[in-house]
Amino acid sequence: MIEILQETKTSVVCVKPVGIAAQGTDPQALPQLLAAQLGCEVYPVHRLDQTVGGVMVYAKTAKEAAHLTQSMGEGGMQKTYLAVLTGCPEETSGTLEDLLFHDRVKNKTYVVRRPRGGVKKAVLSYEILAPLDPQRPELMRGVVEQVNIHMKYDGYIQRQMRQVEQFQKMENKKIPESLDYNEVPSLRTEARQKLTAVRPLSIGQASRISGVSPADISVLLVWLEHKK
Repeated sequence: MIEILQETKTSVVCVKPVGIAAQGTDPQALPQLLAAQLGCEVYPVHRLDQTVGGVMVYAKTAKEAAHLTQSMGEGGMQKTYLAVLTGCPEETSGTLEDLLFHDRVKNKTYVVRRPRGGVKKAVLSYEILAPLDPQRPELMRGVVEQVNIHMKYDGYIQRQMRQVEQFQKMENKKIPESLDYNEVPSLRTEARQKLTAVRPLSIGQASRISGVSPADISVLLVWLEHKK
């Protein structure tokens, strides 16, 4: 049973357990579990890594999904992350480095040992502050795992943020309301389904739909340009 924090006629706020996918069509993914529990359609509007837990917002209608994704893009919703480390480094301050390779086909990033084409260096500087707060509470395992992931993928996350900034420049590029996404070649099945369900009004809104990757947005941009 998924813990529900708040539910309205058009949306639901819940706690995503660690290990459950926040999106996707798998029967054990959170949207499907919520749909079965609530007896209605559920639409993702933002992402959260499968290996961590946390509070998530879902829409119960396609119209509300479009509204929430737009609100999030405009800063109407904010995400808060807590930072914590397990154990304590020997040095009170320092720098952690990893080599990351992003597989564009699988849309996943891996830690690798050797530099090669497409490999980026992730650098994280740290300073131990725990002694300043001896009364700090113990945090959930999911929070700890989330911080570890952010440490390893800091460089990749920064690159993704730069991509987001580029997409924001396309915020106001309109998408025809009559667009049939089945006619757009090379779109992934999940992206095609999400775009058809939400019917975004602009490229900016489409880029914030859970399940629609930057590669899908690029395909859509090329298609719209071709159709001019």
